[in-house]
Amino acid sequence: MSVYKELCKKSEWHFDWFRKEDEDPYYTSIPVRFIGDWDPDIKIKEKWKSDETGDVSKGSEQYKKLGVTYNNLYDEGHFDEELNKDYLSLVNAVGLDNPRRLIHVQHPGQMHPLHLDMTYGNGKWDYLGDTKKDVIGKMLITLDDWHPGQVIMVGTNHYTQWRKGDAIHFRWSDMPHGTCNFGHHKRPIIFISGIITPKFQGYLNAKEKVIVEV
Repeated sequence: MSVYKELCKKSEWHFDWFRKEDEDPYYTSIPVRFIGDWDPDIKIKEKWKSDETGDVSKGSEQYKKLGVTYNNLYDEGHFDEELNKDYLSLVNAVGLDNPRRLIHVQHPGQMHPLHLDMTYGNGKWDYLGDTKKDVIGKMLITLDDWHPGQVIMVGTNHYTQWRKGDAIHFRWSDMPHGTCNFGHHKRPIIFISGIITPKFQGYLNAKEKVIVEV
């Protein structure tokens, strides 16, 4: 059995690919938009030349099995507090403790096939044991307005037409997701994972999208 199918069996999501209604916000939503004047053209101090997510032995199998190479996914690297200092107020506003912050810049022609996340992080949260999937949250922040041809798929939701600062949440342990860019502009985002705090949970619980100035 493939790694992807193994992870699907462990997921709590319904896997009814023909449902027409929007996803349950418990699984995925855009609960908050951050407003600021940061430059969408974020720089990566050290672009990874190979997958360094910490689950390379199995996680990378999901795209390699489909014939996709790492360098065709996106440009990826750690958030650097000095080089990326103009974005610090943004990432701090997310409300995740002990965070892991990654920058993904997807260029035209790149794509990340449908997959599920594993318990990544090079052991960063291993001290949480089996509670990990319920206490670690994940959010991606779009650093630029959407451009035609850019798609972020989570479950049966195809996110498009986002605005700069929209933050997409999804339950990383349950939701199959993938991204592609068949447009004419690069798509920059920051991925933030960490321990859920009351601030972060407040975004998820709000009945309407929260607007936060940073």
